[in-house]
Amino acid sequence: MKTPTCCKLNLNVVFQAFILGGYSIMFLFLLKTGKIRNFLHPRIIPYIAFTAIAFLLMMVFLFRSFKKREHKFKLAPFFLFTLPLILTFLVPSSPASASPLSFSSNKIVGISSIQRPSNGISSGSSSNSGGSQLKLKPNQKAVKVTSAFGASVTLIITDNTISMDDQNIVAWVNELNSHPGNYSGMKIEYTGYVYKSGNGFKCNQFVPSRNMMWCCAADIQLIGVLCQYDKAPELKENSWVHVTGKLSTSTYQNTKVPIIVNPTIKPASVPKTEYVYPY
Repeated sequence: MKTPTCCKLNLNVVFQAFILGGYSIMFLFLLKTGKIRNFLHPRIIPYIAFTAIAFLLMMVFLFRSFKKREHKFKLAPFFLFTLPLILTFLVPSSPASASPLSFSSNKIVGISSIQRPSNGISSGSSSNSGGSQLKLKPNQKAVKVTSAFGASVTLIITDNTISMDDQNIVAWVNELNSHPGNYSGMKIEYTGYVYKSGNGFKCNQFVPSRNMMWCCAADIQLIGVLCQYDKAPELKENSWVHVTGKLSTSTYQNTKVPIIVNPTIKPASVPKTEYVYPY
């Protein structure tokens, strides 16, 4: 359509600046509130911050063209770019739901193809890892594995107990699924949400689960260790629990898997960051 004769500004440039500024504000808002983690892996956050600054600078450069009037103005192309901005502030963002996810008895997808065999469990006062000396206490043992990105990772077992947290759960789950027999009889503890809808689960089985993000929300995968608990039917789906129990082995979908037996289940609070990442 034609630009109104009373308008002394270039509406095309005005809308371009509006869109650039809007996306910059959107990115900064998501970064400040931490909601960006609902969509992207933390390693991508610096690139988002750079993009927000770049968009602001581009908007500033457009100021010089505000009064270069054009005769034709098309609104339709700008609508396609403004729609995501509107939805960002109107639709509340939240971590991905567990409903479309599924539990697999295999090693973690994406890691299994490059995972090398574990170097086994070693004990002693020190362990050489990545060229540095790792000092172990008398009650500790070390397990050397290879991470998803090819780096050597040392996992620690203290007092014959595997304690999984946000930093090591991906490596531990893959290691336990790769060599379930190596850890039979050891204790294990970690926090996760109750997942009971796995294909082939028995009535007394569930998985204390975490959602693993490779790159973005589109590739989230459920990870955890199968748990056998007589009161599993009483647990509320998606509620957060802290599980402490003993590792054994079982068969799930014709595959030998680790399983937690004789567990102690306690309610747990939702972690600040619900996703875990294969660092």
